[in-house]
Amino acid sequence: VPVNAYAPGIFSIPPGVGYAIAINPDGSIAAPAGAIPGFPTRPAKIGEAIILLANGLGPVDVAQASDVTGNIHLIGGSLATIGTAWLLSRPFMADPRRVVWLLAGVVALTTIPSMIAYWTHSLTVARIMFWIFIPAIYFYIGPCFGLLNNLSPCHMRSMFIAVSLLVANVFNLIVAPKMVGLLSVWFAGGPDVTAASLKMAMLILAPTGFWAAYHLYLASKTIVADQKRAIAYTRAWSP
Repeated sequence: VPVNAYAPGIFSIPPGVGYAIAINPDGSIAAPAGAIPGFPTRPAKIGEAIILLANGLGPVDVAQASDVTGNIHLIGGSLATIGTAWLLSRPFMADPRRVVWLLAGVVALTTIPSMIAYWTHSLTVARIMFWIFIPAIYFYIGPCFGLLNNLSPCHMRSMFIAVSLLVANVFNLIVAPKMVGLLSVWFAGGPDVTAASLKMAMLILAPTGFWAAYHLYLASKTIVADQKRAIAYTRAWSP
């Protein structure tokens, strides 16, 4: 069967004869108020970015999908990792409380650009915010595992790391996506989620970074005593 390389078609309600499915930033359909029974509608405003649902637009360059964040992970992530190693090797960072304070501050500060990235409708602003937020992901990995190793008895370090990675993956790959999906469906008012409902779901969960920063700050109050207790346990266990 001959197939055209390009055959653009915009989805509509009702299919083929109704209004185009052009989604406003608030999740409503760009159409006169009350034009589509059962769907919130309003005319699009000047300057708003709308989402058109269509197919038949031709081949997709898969490289475009990673164009926004690919270099951020490669360049920003590498620089963050190297910078973290250099900073934590300075003598004044020998105090574990300073490490935790640094982690708390970076996590709290970079939570703000993550929220802006999910809130904005500007791709340029989102790119800038991602350049600030994504490298921070690489920043905290080394210090966190370093602190964890110092807080665990020597013969249990591999178990501590394994459990930490298991819990992190369960929350990052199972719990968090499920919560985002449920919130997105709730904001959309049904299973037909939109980009706007997904943005709201991500925006609601983004402030959990402040919760993490607060607990890192709390850890600074006991981390010295906790490390001493781990060292004492190791000495008592050693033959």
